[in-house]
Amino acid sequence: MKLRNLILTFALTVSVCQAGSTGDYDAGPDIIGLPNSAKELLVAQLDAKKIIGINQMVFRRFAEFDYLGVLGGFEVPWWHGEAFIHDFVLRKKVSDPDWSKAELFYPTTPALALFCAGVPINESELKPWKKPGATTSP
Repeated sequence: MKLRNLILTFALTVSVCQAGSTGDYDAGPDIIGLPNSAKELLVAQLDAKKIIGINQMVFRRFAEFDYLGVLGGFEVPWWHGEAFIHDFVLRKKVSDPDWSKAELFYPTTPALALFCAGVPINESELKPWKKPGATTSP
């Protein structure tokens, strides 16, 4: 219950920068939803049992890539707490039909700020994702 209250206290924000959508987008019952292929990729890459909730989501197309920034809570077996709450960025080629082949990054600047600045995306702000304590990417 504490976790649910914590998640509900986050300001629910959906921002779309230079909007576009993929065919597998389903907002679901929580209004803030991810494309199905992005959900599957996050669950697989994080070894998550489930996605607890999405608090922020931002999309941006820049040059030949689509970027999807996600701040959410994930139930993962390797985290010490009830939920792992983290900011992630998925990057895919514009020509890819969905997010199944996307790369997973953690941004050093919140994705909402990184993508809505109206300036080119600073790729140095995106670090390849690896689980806490891991020496290589999963």
